[in-house]
Amino acid sequence: MIDKAKSKAIATKIKKWLTTVHELNTQSYPFAISITRLTSLKSLCQDEAAAKHFALSITARIQAQMQESARPEQYSPDEWQTILSLFTQAINLMAAQAETHNDESISAIRKLLKDIDALQGNQYRNIPWGTLHIVRSGELLKLTYSLQCFESNEVPYWAYKLAQEYVEDYMPTCGTGITPRSIPMLLNVAEFWCWHYFQQSLDEKFPEFFPLQK
Repeated sequence: MIDKAKSKAIATKIKKWLTTVHELNTQSYPFAISITRLTSLKSLCQDEAAAKHFALSITARIQAQMQESARPEQYSPDEWQTILSLFTQAINLMAAQAETHNDESISAIRKLLKDIDALQGNQYRNIPWGTLHIVRSGELLKLTYSLQCFESNEVPYWAYKLAQEYVEDYMPTCGTGITPRSIPMLLNVAEFWCWHYFQQSLDEKFPEFFPLQK
């Protein structure tokens, strides 16, 4: 049970995300909204157990979307099946690790991370402020961030990176950031934390914001 002050602070964070959705729906912003609107997520992810369940929830949503979508043209049928298989393996490992920490599943997660890294390739490009790793698959990049939530000692960092990668989008008409196409993903993020802390759906907890166009 969380105290009244913490409950109010969490509600304020979620309301900020719902306000962002409203602004995108009403075209209050002609350009993409900065991804820094998600910065408040960092404090929620300080609860490492909650952050791991968040990573698992988002990964399951990504997998479901992939299964419902047509195979992207850049992948052969075998490559796409390999990626889908990696998601299944990862979700099973993360679900087990979220309930009972053990060295065997951590070793399996580390092996999976190596397998993903091999699939992503070793393409790098020098840029003014460092070196950029060019990844082949955005889906596998998000999966890497999810797995790092279970393998790394920096769980809040990787959970936040996952949320950024999951929500951020590019549209030619408005640029990079939180765009109208980001709305379903942003609502998924908000929905998780609403259920986690209040055991209510977004429309139950914050009826003043609904109905929202998704």
